[in-house]
Amino acid sequence: MMKNPYALGFSAGIFLYVAVESGVYVWMPTLLSSYHGRLIWMANYAISIFFVLRAGGRFIGSWMLARLNWAAVVTVFSLAILVCFLIAILGGIGVAVFLLPLSGIFMSVLYPTLNSKGISCFRKQEHG
Repeated sequence: MMKNPYALGFSAGIFLYVAVESGVYVWMPTLLSSYHGRLIWMANYAISIFFVLRAGGRFIGSWMLARLNWAAVVTVFSLAILVCFLIAILGGIGVAVFLLPLSGIFMSVLYPTLNSKGISCFRKQEHG
């Protein structure tokens, strides 16, 4: 399986997804701890909001995947994560308090879709 380009490609995609997700939810509390704006409650609950949106995003994602091409959904959601992250960095902490938790809704679709499509590239006998 290690010579299979599909296995390597999907594994790389999953690795990158996990790296981005971990980076966001590990870095977010440190970044937002210095936020002292009007929405301090949102900064305090940012991780919870992130994971609630991630859970809700699974429903939205499954609805979209049933109607649209999976590669298009993964591409659009990946770009949405990138946009959230870049604008959070460039816009400062006042913007990051909204966009970093919001990225959870877009992250929700990537791992299960990449995992499912990656496994589907192999015969049933080769599934784990």
